[in-house]
Amino acid sequence: MVMTVQAATFNLRGGEMTARATLADFGAFYERTYPTAYRTAYAIVGEPALAADAVQDAYLSAFRQRARFRSDGSAEAWLIRIVVNASISATRRRRIRWVDPLPAGLASTVDEPARSVERISILD
Repeated sequence: MVMTVQAATFNLRGGEMTARATLADFGAFYERTYPTAYRTAYAIVGEPALAADAVQDAYLSAFRQRARFRSDGSAEAWLIRIVVNASISATRRRRIRWVDPLPAGLASTVDEPARSVERISILD
């Protein structure tokens, strides 16, 4: 039997997947597991806003991939693994920031702050 993404969800009593999906079941699973998921993300990223973003990404991923859950494990443990991966990805994204190089005229004034002030006052 092939299970579609729409056909899988969480059984709230045991934290296991079942073949009958409802959005309400996933919502209840979210309510029950959010504190643990947030604490896990916060321990990894160290910033409240970034932790909340990572948890949101993790729940979205879990919901989209719920048909891939193997029923031989705990749904909460599966979710926490997704939270850990999302948190690590968020940390990596935060560290990599691409910036455009300074224009040639500005780049030469970085080492000469007095000249920078003169140019700013001339522009005003």
